[in-house]
Amino acid sequence: MAVLDRLCAAAYQELMVDKPTTSDLAFEEILARLEAIAKQLENGDAKLEEALALFEEGVGLAKVGTQRLDDAERKIEILRDDNKVEAFAAEVAGES
Repeated sequence: MAVLDRLCAAAYQELMVDKPTTSDLAFEEILARLEAIAKQLENGDAKLEEALALFEEGVGLAKVGTQRLDDAERKIEILRDDNKVEAFAAEVAGES
């Protein structure tokens, strides 16, 4: 059993080498990876363990992506509340 544990640990380590963390990915990269995961799962060729790992990765990516969208929405609301958007629009239109 110890040999199997070492093999699993080695395989996991190999998978994790140079793999960017979810928080390092740009929003567009998260979307692209989610699309790739969805295609792999829809294809149905993945073994159960692989499918579960893909699903788990997708859930994590979806959480990070959703958080980034929520953060962007909050920033937009803050800008609107501060009338910066209207001031910028007026400045661009030459209404300074």
